[in-house]
Amino acid sequence: MQTVGSGNVPKYVRLGVLSCTLVLMGCGSPESGDSTPGEDSDSSDDTAASEGSSSSQGSSASEGESDSTGTSEGSDGTTASGNSSDCTETATSTSGSSDGTETATSNSGGTGESTGGMSGDFEPCTIDVSKVGPTCSGSDPSSCDGADIAMNFALWPDPYECYVCAPGVTLLKGSACETQGVELVWNATKEQCILNGQGYPIENAHACSSSHYADGVSPGDFKALLESWYTIAVDKGEKVFQPNAGADAYIVDLTLEGGEKIKAAMSMGHGVLDGKCGATFLIKHGDRYVLVLQTDIRAWSLELSPGANTWLDPSNVGGTCIIPEVRKIDASFVVDQFL
Repeated sequence: MQTVGSGNVPKYVRLGVLSCTLVLMGCGSPESGDSTPGEDSDSSDDTAASEGSSSSQGSSASEGESDSTGTSEGSDGTTASGNSSDCTETATSTSGSSDGTETATSNSGGTGESTGGMSGDFEPCTIDVSKVGPTCSGSDPSSCDGADIAMNFALWPDPYECYVCAPGVTLLKGSACETQGVELVWNATKEQCILNGQGYPIENAHACSSSHYADGVSPGDFKALLESWYTIAVDKGEKVFQPNAGADAYIVDLTLEGGEKIKAAMSMGHGVLDGKCGATFLIKHGDRYVLVLQTDIRAWSLELSPGANTWLDPSNVGGTCIIPEVRKIDASFVVDQFL
């Protein structure tokens, strides 16, 4: 099991919790969120507002997070649906079309893994399901590895097979991806991530919905990091109103490990790659970036905080087939630039 991303003692840990090194795991150990079927229905078909519409699908409420427009992954760790397969060698990803209609094949060999603040190359968004067992479900969460039951390739090998395969499992039948003929990365190792609107507001009261934390991150560390992430957003970020989201994006000036300066929107919510609560990622679509602190399970339906979602792409309100690029970024590397 590879480990990545260890940095100096982060300032958020100095808020009163033990000093620890934030280490993000390359492959998570079994821990699915308290997966309770029936939550995230982030399909882009029936309930989801079709790309460009202002309400992202719908009904599922994320555990404790106010999912304004996007289906949010349940606090129980069950997300519904999943189109992700394996992004190891090549992955078909939708390129930066604002309406999610253009698709392009992106070949990426980057693993997103490294040490310190450096976090590797961007790669088309996937989630690691290599540790998800064939019995992954709400009744056997230990087999889920921080992902939701929709990520169970053993049970659902075809993301386009059905709309609702089982309680809490909504796949992509009839979605923009299927109608465009996108061949999703989707296998027993990795599954595709697709932007799916908004769901997790910027606030300092989120709990780790799945109760599964990134390696080296204690519940206390997570709480302190959450407070730091929130403070950076509201105190250091520039509020930029996003009409399609009906919310503000909090934009910060971030210097990357190699010295490149970018503007990125702060966000909380779902994880990608092998993430668990407390993991942090940089999401890229076109020339826009979002910094994500994972507070929920990792899921193929990548929901971002209101405002950050349409900062990344104005059409990202649900129902699209936009596959962003992702990479890990060390939490302390980010926090130390602002606090």
